[in-house]
Amino acid sequence: MIEKFRVKTADLTRQCTDDPFDFSTTADLDPLDSVIGQRRAVEAIGFGLEMTGPGYNIFVTGYEGTGKSTITREILTVFAKKQDTPDDLCLVNNFDDPSANVNNLMVKKAVRDAVEQGLFHIYQVSTIEQGIAVLTGVHAGRADENFVFPGGTVFGAVKAKLKWFHEQSVRCSG
Repeated sequence: MIEKFRVKTADLTRQCTDDPFDFSTTADLDPLDSVIGQRRAVEAIGFGLEMTGPGYNIFVTGYEGTGKSTITREILTVFAKKQDTPDDLCLVNNFDDPSANVNNLMVKKAVRDAVEQGLFHIYQVSTIEQGIAVLTGVHAGRADENFVFPGGTVFGAVKAKLKWFHEQSVRCSG
């Protein structure tokens, strides 16, 4: 009875009789320029990149070594090449006296001419809060005595998001 179900080893492999490939080695192939099996992830990154307002983030997660950083970097590189070049920012700090303003910044004439032509701007900031305002166009915010930040500020949004993350983690673990 058992012999009836026994499989011959010759039946365990499949032999290709025709050559279905039109290349000799994989070196003859063009590199793959898409992500296999991650269509939704790629679409989600593309959707996130199209969100131009403040407060939108893209969070990428997955197992280590699966290529998520590589493909994310490639998608961002392609996207960035289609965008206008952002303004450069340069921080000049007086390390001897960090509270001192840098009033005697010496720059080459070509740099001064570029500033005068509006090709870029130089901002004088003394605090990280001022730097945040320059970078984001939104006030950083200052906490009151109860450590509450005003709405519509960067620090207020950060605190609200951290509170939300905490509430989600408590909800998921409870």
